[in-house]
Amino acid sequence: MKKEYLKRMYPMQADAQMMERAAKDSLSEKEAGYYRTVLTYTNGVQLDCKIEENILFVGIYLTEYMRAGSSLPAYLLLIDFDKDNFITWDRVNQKWRTATWYSLNWPKQALTNPPFISEEANQRLKDYLHTESDGDQAIWEFQRLVRYRQMKARHKREIDAWDKMLDPMPKLPKDWRRWAEKYGIKQNYIFYEYSRKKKQEGYCSWCEKMVPISGKPRHNQMGICKCCGRTIQFKAIGRAGRFRTTTDTVYLLQMCGNYFAIRQFRARRWYFPNAYKAPEVDIFEERRVLYDQDWNATVFHYGNYKGECYRWIKGERTYIFFNHEDFSRDYRGNVYQKNLSWLAKKNIGRTGLIPMIRTEKFLVPESFLNEWKRYPFFEQLSKAGLFSLIQSIMDIQPQFEFKPERSLARSLGIDKGQLRRLRDNKGDFIYLLWLQYEKQIGHSLKEDVLAWFQKYEITASNLKFILPCMSPEAICHYLECQFALSGRKPKELISTWEDYLQMADYLKWDIRKEIFYKPKNLLSSHQKAVNKTGGVNFIHEAIQAEKQFPNITKICQSIKTKYEFEDKEYRLTIPERIRDIFSESSALNLCIHTSASKRYMDRIERRETYLAFLRCKKNPCKPFYILEFEPGGTIRQKRTVNDTQDERIEQANGFLEKWQRTIQKRLTEEDRRLADLSAQLRIQELAELREKKAKIWHGSLAGKLLADVLEQDLMEAVIGMEEQPSETVDKAA
Repeated sequence: MKKEYLKRMYPMQADAQMMERAAKDSLSEKEAGYYRTVLTYTNGVQLDCKIEENILFVGIYLTEYMRAGSSLPAYLLLIDFDKDNFITWDRVNQKWRTATWYSLNWPKQALTNPPFISEEANQRLKDYLHTESDGDQAIWEFQRLVRYRQMKARHKREIDAWDKMLDPMPKLPKDWRRWAEKYGIKQNYIFYEYSRKKKQEGYCSWCEKMVPISGKPRHNQMGICKCCGRTIQFKAIGRAGRFRTTTDTVYLLQMCGNYFAIRQFRARRWYFPNAYKAPEVDIFEERRVLYDQDWNATVFHYGNYKGECYRWIKGERTYIFFNHEDFSRDYRGNVYQKNLSWLAKKNIGRTGLIPMIRTEKFLVPESFLNEWKRYPFFEQLSKAGLFSLIQSIMDIQPQFEFKPERSLARSLGIDKGQLRRLRDNKGDFIYLLWLQYEKQIGHSLKEDVLAWFQKYEITASNLKFILPCMSPEAICHYLECQFALSGRKPKELISTWEDYLQMADYLKWDIRKEIFYKPKNLLSSHQKAVNKTGGVNFIHEAIQAEKQFPNITKICQSIKTKYEFEDKEYRLTIPERIRDIFSESSALNLCIHTSASKRYMDRIERRETYLAFLRCKKNPCKPFYILEFEPGGTIRQKRTVNDTQDERIEQANGFLEKWQRTIQKRLTEEDRRLADLSAQLRIQELAELREKKAKIWHGSLAGKLLADVLEQDLMEAVIGMEEQPSETVDKAA
């Protein structure tokens, strides 16, 4: 449609009758609901139309504009019936609009009454649009149908692309429904009539015949069918009523043209009274995943497409309401195996999925392929029969490093004998880590010990705090005894054990002796240690802080060689982890391990400041001072017992100056950048404290301004200065 040409060549203007009608119109009250009236014109809008070059011109005039003397239409609507199109010129805003009738910017109450249109113009409008409706209603109906047809065309373009991908999908195997019902649905039942006879029979849903029942069955009791050997649930016919199995998942793998397809079905049975031998079976295909030659996945789900119909839709299903079963359902399912030999000759045969399916009864094929794309060595593991290892890697998502070597055993960090044990004992990732530990220590562990660690998901890294003192066999036996004594799971007992040893070390108990590192009753000994430390378990608080600030341990370990320093009298050390900081703070009765800990931990994590321990060489195990310093070496705070300072720190200042000069050689450009940023933040913080007039309310410094105390503590380092002999420093001063 040549809209600019048509607007210019065939302008529209209100005639004298329309202008006269608008001049005679006036605002009047009209009811607009309960207890409400509005002011409106008798005809707030007038319409006129003409046909030029087979295009319908509709002039839309506003009465309030016409009364002000304007004879031009507020909107000019152009309709091309043959091409099923329309467009509107907005004269006020000087732009073309594609809005429909009711979406235009109408003045308030303009459409309270129907627009006026002459009989001649109305008939011209009806004849052009081939409708029996009048005026604005005819326009609205045409525009609505145009929008509907445009929407259908957009939808068709979208779904045609989807159908093109899905059209080559082959039909279901002839025995698919029977197979899915028998092998896909996990729950089976034996229906029986109540009887006092010793020998009873019941109908087995798997065997599909009457089978003998041993003993006296009870309704909903679990048991084993004597004929098929499957796990079943007894159902008394008089009490069973109407019920269904839980929803299970079954999978069918097929080639869909050039795509490899995973078809996901839900399967369940419905049982009804007096018809338990003929349940209704519901097997419904709910999802498809298509993989191209590069193993890029395209997901489809069966659902409601834009409220129009139910069909296959590209993308994951979005839930408009909470479906508890779909969220809690176990999507591991049985996979149809009769076509696997044929599929093994395709690209899927080079992924390791086919051997995995043949061995593992229930799995999610899509999850395997997603992990295989991340870990291509899954193919090697699968063909080596290490299916439990694959499944555990898929489940726990560990940081797994696979080094390509000539042999699979060397790639896994073990030897050939250990690889055989891993396969024969169906070892998972935990089992592999223990085999690697075996190779590290140089002797083998008993299979029952490895199986026990695997069962409770305990690794050597979980036990590194106690392995130097006890063997894995002794640890296993000890945790078994504590499990029987306390009823708490071994994995939980490990954290309690580590907490206890941390507190025992803080209390100066000799944890090298068995009586301390292996208490008879772990829980009571742990409580005793808590009480000894004043009833506050700072170790537990430290564990929580380590979870909240996971990067601090790495930061502390990365800066140790850079900032640690000692001379004949003093030693400055960097803590290895948050527990060390909390332990030192608790010993000196400082606030770092209390509610103020978050402030200090935040600074360390963003590398604004670090913490260090100052110790005397004469007594290196006794806490002396804790320092807070910036990356450039500027010391912000120096605190000892009860958040105070004494004359001893004056004696150590020479050592601290020497330390500041020494570390300047070790600083990198990044350290200097962090130092500049830290100094700016410090100046800003002190200014805010002075503005707020913040005071210290407790301790020996109570009543003093916090900013004054912090400034007195400040011991600035000059970035770039190097260590010099003390005489040179004195002369420079």
